[in-house]
Amino acid sequence: MLFIVLDSRQNGPAEQTQASVRAVFPDSWCVLLESHAAGGMNEALADDDGPWFAVLYAGERLLPAFRRELETWVRSLEESEAGVLLLPAAADAHRLPEAGVPRGPVIWRTKAWSSGLSPGFAGPELLPYERYALLEKQFQLSGAWHWPERQSLGWLPNVSGVPGSKRAAEEWREVAPILKGRYSAAIPGKSPFVTVVLCTFNDAEYLVWAIRSVCVQSYPHWELLIMDDGSTDGAEETLRGSPFSADPRIRFVRCERNMGKSHALNRALSMARGRWLLEIDADDWLTPDCLRLLAGRAAQGNGAAFFYGRHRLWHERRDKSLIMGRLGERPKEMTVDSLLKEGFPLAPRMYNVQRLKQLGGWLTTDPFEGRLYEDLQLLARLLSFGPPEEVPEVMYHRRLRMSSTTHRHPGRYDKWLQWMRETLPDVSPSQD
Repeated sequence: MLFIVLDSRQNGPAEQTQASVRAVFPDSWCVLLESHAAGGMNEALADDDGPWFAVLYAGERLLPAFRRELETWVRSLEESEAGVLLLPAAADAHRLPEAGVPRGPVIWRTKAWSSGLSPGFAGPELLPYERYALLEKQFQLSGAWHWPERQSLGWLPNVSGVPGSKRAAEEWREVAPILKGRYSAAIPGKSPFVTVVLCTFNDAEYLVWAIRSVCVQSYPHWELLIMDDGSTDGAEETLRGSPFSADPRIRFVRCERNMGKSHALNRALSMARGRWLLEIDADDWLTPDCLRLLAGRAAQGNGAAFFYGRHRLWHERRDKSLIMGRLGERPKEMTVDSLLKEGFPLAPRMYNVQRLKQLGGWLTTDPFEGRLYEDLQLLARLLSFGPPEEVPEVMYHRRLRMSSTTHRHPGRYDKWLQWMRETLPDVSPSQD
């Protein structure tokens, strides 16, 4: 039987786990993985033809009783059961972390692992944190498979082997709804109420996670336009290789050369079938209830030109890992002066398509040809229709990267702001 030991960066705990496996299962195959857990696990499993495998964390130990327990579980599991979630013996319950991050299954049925929306364990393209690979697969399979719980006298958990800090628990609470979200199919014959527009330029590595956050929305009446602004990193191939490529609500639009975000948004506006348009950046993601909350408010027909909500900031390290940050700031007043002076981005933001078309969409005549601050120039112009409405819930997660367009061009805001103040008095919506 194959045993995979994760988080083996420190030799001591990993060797301790490996030694306990070999003592209980001397004929087993034990693989230690330091990082890139999904890829390493999938590679090891591709070379294994056994019906079952186990995944341990470095520092966990097996006792002789585990062999008898495992034989009993394997004989008694139903065909619809994908594996086993282990609970430690009551005397060892205190050893589990209390921070609220689940452990994930220990025993896996190989047939279940190779099934599901995406066979095998999901890699970083589907996950913001690699350590969630076990949990992502567990939730992915839960619609068709069951996961019984068993108490074990022969498995000793290890606190250091599972993320257990307060920060890890907070991050888990924010990410878990996406991993647990179900993919709701489109309702035949129903037109989209919201057009979600995702503009991407060489952000293929983030693209699938952003798309996933749209596909698990609790509100099904949407379409997604992916506007590829001349990428050279294989964005279309990334989408084709994802579990979501067959969804008829998703359209991929390729721009042959990079024109800037405002040009891409204007093209999307001309193609949008929804009455409302919501923007999402390729490296960000929505909460599962984002569209339901915004569309529900918009359906009340109160005349607002746009709605906005709150967002959570995430800081990306050089190694691409994320640190959860604070909630994003908002302007103290929703006026043109306050919006432009403070320059806080609003996310999420959902626009009335009719109002966008009255304004002629996004301007591309600024000093940067619509590549910078396009959100602020549109919001400022939309305020001429009256005050927007805020939906106060957190509905959006915004990734802050040092390689983003805004960070690569510091100090340009003053030049853009001068142009905007000169332009704004001459900009007025056309008449209904």
